[in-house]
Amino acid sequence: MSSLRVEASLAPAPLTAAAGRAVAGLYQGIKPKYTVNTIGGSNYYANALHYYLFSADGRVYRRYDFPPVQAGSVVQFDFDAAEHTDRSNSGRYTVDGCKLIIHMEGQQPEIIVTDAPRNGLVTINTVRYERQ
Repeated sequence: MSSLRVEASLAPAPLTAAAGRAVAGLYQGIKPKYTVNTIGGSNYYANALHYYLFSADGRVYRRYDFPPVQAGSVVQFDFDAAEHTDRSNSGRYTVDGCKLIIHMEGQQPEIIVTDAPRNGLVTINTVRYERQ
């Protein structure tokens, strides 16, 4: 027990309305996508369009190939349905200082910490995304 040490870490700041509005939108990048050829029995990575959709109230959804909504229709996206049908690509985000903190859900939760978007650009896991 003497070698056991517990350290507290601060929780990220709650999302403010201004920060949510600043981040909200549809972002597009190009990211390698794992593909399986069931006919030929091979698999490979190929570059594909990849999207992140951020709501003004702190929700996030990501997807390959085609956007989940048109760029101007973010408020029409059903984040509840996406969370129910595609949990591993759904999550929440906040902005703490100049950092964007994304918590993706699913069987293997993922936390992504990156610089907050600037001038319509954000880099997530080395992929550059541009607001549409």
